[in-house]
Amino acid sequence: MKFTFKNLGPINNASLELGDLTIIAGLNNTGKSYIAYAIYGFLQDFAERKRQGLPNWLNDGYLSARASASGNNIIELLLDGLPVFIPTTTDDLNSDKINLVKQFSSAFSHLKLDDLFNDNTDSFEDTTVDVLAHTEHLPYKSRSFSLRSGQTFSFTHGTNMLRIVLEQREIIDNDASKLNDYTLVRTWLNYMYLQFLLQHDFLRAFEVRCFTSVRPAISLFYKELESSRRATIRQFQQDDETMVDSQGKVWIPAERISKTSRYVLPINDEIDFVKSVPDDDHSPKDHGGLKELRQIEKMLKGHYEKHKDEFYFIPSNKEMRRPRIPLHLASSSVAELSNLYFHFRNPNGRYDQLLIIDEPESHLDTANQIQLARLLARLVNSGVKVLITTHSDYIVKEINNLIMLSNDFDNKDQVVKEFDYHENYFLHPKRVKAYTAENGTLTPCMPDEFGVKMDVFDETINSINRASTKIATRIFMSQEENEG
Repeated sequence: MKFTFKNLGPINNASLELGDLTIIAGLNNTGKSYIAYAIYGFLQDFAERKRQGLPNWLNDGYLSARASASGNNIIELLLDGLPVFIPTTTDDLNSDKINLVKQFSSAFSHLKLDDLFNDNTDSFEDTTVDVLAHTEHLPYKSRSFSLRSGQTFSFTHGTNMLRIVLEQREIIDNDASKLNDYTLVRTWLNYMYLQFLLQHDFLRAFEVRCFTSVRPAISLFYKELESSRRATIRQFQQDDETMVDSQGKVWIPAERISKTSRYVLPINDEIDFVKSVPDDDHSPKDHGGLKELRQIEKMLKGHYEKHKDEFYFIPSNKEMRRPRIPLHLASSSVAELSNLYFHFRNPNGRYDQLLIIDEPESHLDTANQIQLARLLARLVNSGVKVLITTHSDYIVKEINNLIMLSNDFDNKDQVVKEFDYHENYFLHPKRVKAYTAENGTLTPCMPDEFGVKMDVFDETINSINRASTKIATRIFMSQEENEG
């Protein structure tokens, strides 16, 4: 899936294609978080539109445009329980899929960006997020979709032909749930066709979760960030002047709350996630994400628990003076990884997801940054897609090591054993997409068998090394002159 961003914060024009692991590196204020949040917002909006059931935003008659018969004739045949045959090639299906996703991205750009960034200043008036869906090499398999009425839409694609049937159940003629309205059938037909097109697609199968760069603060202050109050404030902040309540009785000037804190949607959703973590007195072994949990526990030498709406860190060292440390008294690295830990503790929070992590290296020492890179690789190899924004040369260098380990070479087993690697960490370069955010755009960094070359880090490291060498040389020369 390819995203193109125009006039998005510091980004003038940039394109990004999601890989199994996607890395966006760059200096401060180059647009990395803007892009990560825009991807999150689009995918969340896409999921929400699918959950709406009847997508009224979808163009009427979208499917019937391919048929030689009129739309009404198609509906008549379906209502009579007869199959409809529409000449359709795989290229036609791919084209329809691309156009549908473009409709999604257009609606998102025009209707959702202000809400995503919680902005009412028209900062995103000229912003566009365009999404290009991948076309499929796999055949479009037959799919059936059951409705609450008991009827079923069936789609079968054969040799240049699409066959559609609305299978009726035996119901009483006056049953109000039966699909017998032309407009309703056409709407459902378009919607089910959309589901048929996306059967192999990332958009259909994956949910998205975003861990923001302020996640330690969220873990510490989530109680003060009351959900319903935030929801009300977000509504008020989107209104330039006034707002009416649900009964239309009360007008509330927006200026009354203009000084309240604003949260972008990913932060708002992360607050809700932290507040939703249930109390649990059991060992983490009872939960999903076991390997990921163990790796975080190894990094921090302890694990997390929640009791009576309070988060705690439990050190592995039983001789510690505090056997259970409240999160607000723990180190910043402990707070940093708590949200990720509780995400993996949820048995439904592991696979079929895109995890977006903004600056995963925050508050971690260099050794733990390396371990986190290995954790990200393990996730990718287990089926999770990962996108990170980063300033960490250590994370990128370790990712490069894992890419090189996907090659065969002499004495590889010895190297793996010496540096405590595992085959679950190895990454094929084709699974990685990497970009440098700079000059208002994204510059692709093409991975090869040696990893990803990111000049943004190399230039900085080379510069400080040159400075160090020159300073040390001058000191040494001065000492020799003085001794002489």
